[in-house]
Amino acid sequence: MLKAKVRDNKTGKTKEVEVSMELHHRDTPQREGGEGVHDTINLDMLTPMGT
Repeated sequence: MLKAKVRDNKTGKTKEVEVSMELHHRDTPQREGGEGVHDTINLDMLTPMGT
């Protein structure tokens, strides 16, 4: 888990939230499956915000 500071657009207040990491399949999509789909070279670690 990562901690991120987010600002509420309605109130303008900032708060700290925990954000989980996600894995994105770069070249071979998970839905296609096959050999090497879960190899580290095919995976990118991202946050839900896409960074």
